[in-house]
Amino acid sequence: MSDDATGSGDNGDAAGESRPETAARTALERLGLSTYEAGVFVALEKLGRGTAREIAEATDVPRSQVYGAAESLQERGLLDVQQASPKRFRPVPLAEAEELLRRQQDRRRERAFERLEAIEPERPDDDERKEEVWTVEGRDAVTERIRSLAADATESIVYAVERRNHDESTDEALFAAAEGGVDALVASADPEMIAYYENTPVRTFPVPEDAHEADLPVVRLLAVDGDTVLLAVQSEGATAGEVAFWSRRTAFASVLKVLIDSWIDTPPQ
Repeated sequence: MSDDATGSGDNGDAAGESRPETAARTALERLGLSTYEAGVFVALEKLGRGTAREIAEATDVPRSQVYGAAESLQERGLLDVQQASPKRFRPVPLAEAEELLRRQQDRRRERAFERLEAIEPERPDDDERKEEVWTVEGRDAVTERIRSLAADATESIVYAVERRNHDESTDEALFAAAEGGVDALVASADPEMIAYYENTPVRTFPVPEDAHEADLPVVRLLAVDGDTVLLAVQSEGATAGEVAFWSRRTAFASVLKVLIDSWIDTPPQ
């Protein structure tokens, strides 16, 4: 077979793989497959069915490793084996593979957190007092931290956000807190954001557009129970462009809470 058939393509991918195939392999590895397992599965998805030799020619998985990877994939339920000479392999339908991988990931996640929960913490409960300020990077991670802090509220929540920075996944925590008796307030200088929360369990406070002169890169603000504060800012260096600083039961949190109350022109809670 010529070098053109078996060598790397112009884009540098092994065994002439196209970028979609390389991306598919990477995605499968993130779902828990080994490099060889992912390579074999992608090759079979392209071929439909094939022998170890055909699989090895279609990917960079050595022929000697194809059998082990195929056996592992069979144990996972991701491919079928035809008992012929030589053996032939074919992948299960994609919908079936997706469901199998989802279930396997769910089981791994459950086992991991069951084991984590079994670990007795050695740090004191007031550990957060020692580290005054914590950082969270990435929009999704910041959103999840906002949801978590809001869910812990027992007295009050002040959440300041504009429509372009709003993430609807935070609403569940805000509404649940308000329905549970927590005084939840959403403050915004964006009329659309104020209108969005009308007829919901949370109160709203329209912040005057000239409430602050400085053009700060603030994305979201959260204050919980008067002792926990989170401030998220836009940052080019952060994952997904957002980084949050938060603190609980510290002098820093108390001072920042006063500043937030002043910014939205409400009395401290």
